[in-house]
Amino acid sequence: MQIGYIGLWKAYETHDAARGPFPAYAKLCVKHEMLTHLTKESTYTNRHQPTEFGEHDDDFGHVDEKNDDEWLQQILPHLSEKESIWVVEHSVNDLPPRMIAEKHKVTVDAVKDWRKRALKKLRALTFEL
Repeated sequence: MQIGYIGLWKAYETHDAARGPFPAYAKLCVKHEMLTHLTKESTYTNRHQPTEFGEHDDDFGHVDEKNDDEWLQQILPHLSEKESIWVVEHSVNDLPPRMIAEKHKVTVDAVKDWRKRALKKLRALTFEL
């Protein structure tokens, strides 16, 4: 109802008598305002669905604990030792590059290089699997 009133008010504000009668223009403005509101509401509802925490983790590349071993067994044979270290430390142990570097006594740039090479291989591997 409120959206209809807003449409009527906008029609009153913008009506030009030289272009036609007010009732037809008001009906058009109210209809337009209501359809616009319904479209916006529908779009918002579709894009902002409440979900359970962690429901879409797989969509973002996170690994479930129950599938760690299977996942690792599939990809680790395709990676070098250092790339494998990065995958395990980052994906399984959730460590940032700085902590991986400290743990393995290398520079942060070296860990970032491992990451870069591992991701390149993993992206190519996803097309093969």
